[in-house]
Amino acid sequence: KLKIKAMLFIKFSCVAAYDANVIESSLLPLYPWQLVHDGQEFLADYPVTFSYLIAHQNPPPQGKRKVKQIKVLVIPSTASDEQYQSIESKESAIAPGLNKASQEGHACLLSWYQEPEKPTIGRLRAYLTERDEPPDIIHFDGHGFFKRKCPNPECPKRDTDRVFYSLNTQKCQFCGSVLEEPQGFLFFDRDSPGIDYRSGAEFARLVGQSKPMLVVITACKSALAYKSDSVFNGVAQKLLRQVPAVVATPFSISEESATNFVEQFYRALGAKKSLLEAVKLAGDAMRHHKYEWYRPVIFLRPDTDEDGNLFEWEVTSVELPPEVTPKDLSQINKNELLDILKRMIPPQFNQLLFKLDVPQYLMPSSDNPQTERAIALLSWAEAPGGCGLQKIKQALDELLK
Repeated sequence: KLKIKAMLFIKFSCVAAYDANVIESSLLPLYPWQLVHDGQEFLADYPVTFSYLIAHQNPPPQGKRKVKQIKVLVIPSTASDEQYQSIESKESAIAPGLNKASQEGHACLLSWYQEPEKPTIGRLRAYLTERDEPPDIIHFDGHGFFKRKCPNPECPKRDTDRVFYSLNTQKCQFCGSVLEEPQGFLFFDRDSPGIDYRSGAEFARLVGQSKPMLVVITACKSALAYKSDSVFNGVAQKLLRQVPAVVATPFSISEESATNFVEQFYRALGAKKSLLEAVKLAGDAMRHHKYEWYRPVIFLRPDTDEDGNLFEWEVTSVELPPEVTPKDLSQINKNELLDILKRMIPPQFNQLLFKLDVPQYLMPSSDNPQTERAIALLSWAEAPGGCGLQKIKQALDELLK
């Protein structure tokens, strides 16, 4: 069904709701509802947001997640071949988008592999398994396609892209095996040359273990579904079995548009806007390029907040150890100051960095040990061009008032 609800008579939310167990032979999920047009204007030109609600049997985590800062894990896949050229990582766009939120302690980018290592699925699995605190958002940035695959493990082309076929092909031309039903795949890096092709179901099982609230995929056709045993055979649709919300695209998308979308999207999320608002604002940032503004799509579980409010922000305040009071700050020595900085939680510490205008490239990220960040701050403060220890004491005093 297509449901339109009025909100304060000036804002509308257009929600396409589907039952994953009922709508097996329908083409409704393929329709780009964002392009509803009255002959003169698109409905999207008005204050309207769009989302797809898909009901699966197994429920994801319920309710909003309480956070002091949103933790974003980016998978920057550079896997490519002659047909799919290597793309530039969107981390360079995500970081500026989250800059203000990071400085204020509301967001951080997680570091999960060290260059020259490659972001392989094995390293991702190890990181997600070993990390106690889950990422709030997982963002895959790379290539994807929607094809049929030869299931034969003895196929002579099993380790190449030759086992993937167009949707109308029925049998493998090398071994004669009947092909699997069409589904979405993502391209992961390998330590050795070549591409590690992973299905949407495999990716969903992996990220589902860490229970993120949102998965974002900037890969072509990552939300494409096609009529087979179930139309919910795309990567995004598979992910909804595990997570409350997914942002992806059923279409191809240019690298420039994806970059513009990503930067504005994370700027909006960092400003604590809802998921629907963030996608709407980010889509507007794409309008100047190749008519691609409608291509990113929101998928939600029906038991998720309809506006995509996924997080409940906890209010934090700067707290000093009980033996230290504001009036003592001007008298403390360097070691005592280090002890105070070590005990600050990341959002508190990031507020201090923002107040001192510390160059971001000089500071370890919020994912690093707090002691390491405290030492880096003091080292910068005492170095030529630094603010000096007294300035840190003054900033702490002002934050406490």
